[in-house]
Amino acid sequence: MARLHIVSAGAGKRLAAKLIDMIIPTVLTVVGGVVGALNISVTRLNDQAVSIDSTWLLVWFGAASLLSLVYWVLLWFWEAKTGKTPGNLLLKIRTTDLKGLPPGILAIFVRNLLISIAFAIAVVGGVVLMISNLWDKNQKRQGWHDKAAHTLVFDIKAGRDTLTSGGIDGPASFAPVQLPATTTVSSPVAGRQPVAAPNQQSSAVPSDSAQFAPTPPQQAPQSPGAAVSQPAVSQPTGPQSSAQPVVISPEPQPNPAIAQQPTVIPGFEPQQQASHNPNQWQPPADPAGTAGWLPTPGEPHPDELAGETKFRPRASAQTLKLIFDDGRIVDLDGAALIGRNPSGYDGEVIDQLIAIPDESRSISKTHLHVRVANEGLWVTDRQSTNGSAVIGADGVTNRLTPGDAVLAPLGSTVRFGDRSLSVAKA
Repeated sequence: MARLHIVSAGAGKRLAAKLIDMIIPTVLTVVGGVVGALNISVTRLNDQAVSIDSTWLLVWFGAASLLSLVYWVLLWFWEAKTGKTPGNLLLKIRTTDLKGLPPGILAIFVRNLLISIAFAIAVVGGVVLMISNLWDKNQKRQGWHDKAAHTLVFDIKAGRDTLTSGGIDGPASFAPVQLPATTTVSSPVAGRQPVAAPNQQSSAVPSDSAQFAPTPPQQAPQSPGAAVSQPAVSQPTGPQSSAQPVVISPEPQPNPAIAQQPTVIPGFEPQQQASHNPNQWQPPADPAGTAGWLPTPGEPHPDELAGETKFRPRASAQTLKLIFDDGRIVDLDGAALIGRNPSGYDGEVIDQLIAIPDESRSISKTHLHVRVANEGLWVTDRQSTNGSAVIGADGVTNRLTPGDAVLAPLGSTVRFGDRSLSVAKA
């Protein structure tokens, strides 16, 4: 199974990798100096004068120095493009930029220049510089030379190789799939029946796309056993306006069986049963009496008097555990803001403010808004600079669009800037 987390290389591996890189130029220099020294010629002119010819020493030492220079230049470009050196390959570490991508020529030049100066002043100084990430309060990620060059060093044996997997955030091919747009569906209002569009006949069963108009009042029949049909509204012969649809009620066909033996329908009085037309849509029975309500001009529907529907937020039934990459654990049962120094909007209700120390400034001041729900942790990016992503247990990375909430289920990882947290049940 592919590793999803990233691990910073330890100080020992960083120092050992650099010492391995220095073996070849050191050997070249020593060999050139020794061979050159062996070819020094000494000529005695007299009892008091001696002539020393060091030409070959200069030749051999100069050739060794030139080869060493070529080696360092090739190594410089190789590490800038791939993050690899002989020591990095042997110890399985890689040099990257702050996004986990190839560091670049300028960054490696600055980094190697500081290392060379430190070793030239004193060997001990170079060793201290190489292990200076031990004093980095931000997860021991960067040495002093890394901070100056804006580079990182990752252990690809213990974690993911960001150079081959799309950087710290993961490959872009794992972007979320666009979901189809939803379609708004309307529903019929009690006491109203559909209005057919001009030049179209209305259906006996209301559809979602139909408009609804008041049902014309029905006249009671003269006798309970007589079948009564609805008079159809004739369509005008003149031109119609699209803003004034014509109401057409389907005229039912007389049914002798229904006329002789009226059907008993629950919820209707005898007179209503006699006038009920089974082929015409009727609103469901309403004990409150609003189903048979017929609108009059200027009179509101009884349901409208109750005001708009209000939603009451439902509290989460669980508490989640946020496990940060530095080992810090935070129990959360509501909403929280995460960042270097998070603060909410005016009037925003927040249960916790979780401050994350980050000297590299990869995390924004207010980076994430998280909210606990029964489904997991809903994560929203608050217009951060370096972005955020949710990495599922299956390895799929979902990059966050600022302002859009994305669900992080239990077992998933949320990456924000160069930091990350895991979602678990408390």
